[in-house]
Amino acid sequence: MTCPDPIDKKTIYWVYLFRDTKDESLQIGYSLNLPGWIRSNKEVIFLLYYRKFDFVADALGHKTLLERLSVASLNRIILQMNPERKNILTELK
Repeated sequence: MTCPDPIDKKTIYWVYLFRDTKDESLQIGYSLNLPGWIRSNKEVIFLLYYRKFDFVADALGHKTLLERLSVASLNRIILQMNPERKNILTELK
């Protein structure tokens, strides 16, 4: 019996920041299918930042880092990728 390859090179792991349009809160998320998640939640999210990873440990480490940062630091990260702070949902379609 062979063991499956623990690293699936086809899988993309996503970490993202979005503003919930219901309560204006800044949220941090993780997904294996960000485009699919967006399609099912596009009415309530305003995507501000995303980053793709090839390895799950890298993605979860980045998510953990973001969760520990202050709002001011998160805003600086958002501004580096998205200086206009526009909704970047359309980039992932």
